[in-house]
Amino acid sequence: MAAGRSFLGRHEFTYRAVFCICIFLLLLCLTQDAIAQRNRRFRCRRSVCVSLLGKSARCCRKTVCRDLASDPNNCGKCGRTCRFGRSCCRGKCVHLNTNKKHCGGCGAKCPKHQKCFFGICNYGR
Repeated sequence: MAAGRSFLGRHEFTYRAVFCICIFLLLLCLTQDAIAQRNRRFRCRRSVCVSLLGKSARCCRKTVCRDLASDPNNCGKCGRTCRFGRSCCRGKCVHLNTNKKHCGGCGAKCPKHQKCFFGICNYGR
């Protein structure tokens, strides 16, 4: 009997691992499908962006609408990617931790004669 329990215990771990991997793959497929569905809603028709993204939306690669004012993968123009640590604010890649015009968030200006540190105006003063 003891040998039987050890055998089941070993395989129970394997079954759980396989089950978890299957659930992960299922969720991955569902996520990819949701992304594809979202992109279909905002398509370009005759080089015109038909979307709810606003005036800054443009056709990129003649197929998908992108918001050039806030999309970090298409910042200011199609295909321009913001480097690590930067965010897209009004079509420009900026550091939200140090930029006086976008301190901590897009459009959050620091008052005159104050600097932006760690996304906070006049931090530590």
